[in-house]
This record gives sequence, C-alpha cells and structure tokens, in this order.
Amino acid sequence: MEYGFGAMSASRLARSACLLGLAALAGCAQNALPPAEAPASASAPPAVAAGVAGVPTVDPAEVVLTWLEGAFDSRRQAQTDDEFLAISLRHCRVKAPELGSRVLYVEQARADALDQPYRQRVYSLVADPPGAVVYSHVYELKEPAALVGVCARAGEAFVGGTEGRGCGSALRGARYATSIIEVSPLGVRSWDRGFDEEGAQVWGAKKGPYEFRRNEAPASPAKGR
Repeated sequence: MEYGFGAMSASRLARSACLLGLAALAGCAQNALPPAEAPASASAPPAVAAGVAGVPTVDPAEVVLTWLEGAFDSRRQAQTDDEFLAISLRHCRVKAPELGSRVLYVEQARADALDQPYRQRVYSLVADPPGAVVYSHVYELKEPAALVGVCARAGEAFVGGTEGRGCGSALRGARYATSIIEVSPLGVRSWDRGFDEEGAQVWGAKKGPYEFRRNEAPASPAKGR
C-alpha cells in the first residue's frame, strides 16, 4: 500500500458538466463598474500590465486565482438583510498536476456549521490566450467527507491515499481496500474501507474518517537528514 502525500489525484474527482467563463472588462470602459474599495488587510493581487489592446501581459488565471484564494463570509450582508444567510466560503490552492497548475479546493458551509459543508468542489483555472477570458473547469469530489476543513488546515497537513483498486483485501468478503490519511501536528485523520467486486462497501466507517487527536506535543523534526 503506497501513499502519495501533498497532491490530489484525479481519480478522487468526478467531472461535473460545468464550465465557467470569466471575461475581463478590457476595452468596455463604458459598461465597466467602478472597482470596489478593497479592505485594508486584503493582500494585493499580482500586478497586471496592459499590453496590446488592453490584453494583460500576465496570465489572468493567476490574477483570478489570487483573488479567489482565502476565506470569505457573508456575515455583514446577513446582519443587514434577513433574506441572506451567514455563509462561509473558503478557497485554497491544491496540487493536482492532472488538472493543471492553478487548482483550488472550494468549500462552502453555513457559518454556524463549518464542519458540515453543503458544497465542495475543485476548480481548475485556465486562461484562453491571448485573450482575457478565464475558464474554470469544475469538478465534484467522489469522497468529499475526507477533505472537510482542509482549507483551515492548509499548510499544516499532508494528505494522501491509495488510488483505484490496486490495494487488495479479502477481509469480510472485500476484493480491494482504499485508504485516505491526513497527518498534521494536531493528529491523524484516517479513513480505511473495503469494497466488494461490485464496489459496495463491506467494512470501514461510512460517515467519514476517524479523527485521532494528539495527546502530547510532537517532537521537533530532525535536521540534516
């Protein structure tokens, strides 16, 4: 059984029939809205230098990704208008070479139930050169429960797992097993399951991974190895 830490495999995704095109308002100043004032704490996006006919000279997909990355919520809107709920929206960059170089994991949940997201997706952002249109290829997750809260732990955990049916198992009538594991300073999340020939689960937790919390502080990583 082998684990590949740090990357998201395409085998864990299910393609959704959804393609989103984001067009920049270059050359349409008469229809463009004035930019909203950014919060003082917001990080500055990558600089975009105007080239021929207003076409950006840097990949606009990188600009869109930078603007999307981070944690957002609609609390202020919900406080002033009861037609809207307080929703948390998180985007964090993930490694998925099969999908491209600019990939985001997206998680959306009620602000009072962050551990129960109602929407989880993966976005692969691609610019349409030489224009200023950014396409977002949207993917659904086959096992969304395994990634709940991963954006909040981004940079502090390694996630990996088996791929496909390559790990054989005969336990309780199974033909193969799958395993997803997340290792962080706080503990380990592990989801081991067995499936029969038809793909029906025959052992292992069904709701989500086991969460093992660390009882003592981890040792400092050894240097020079």
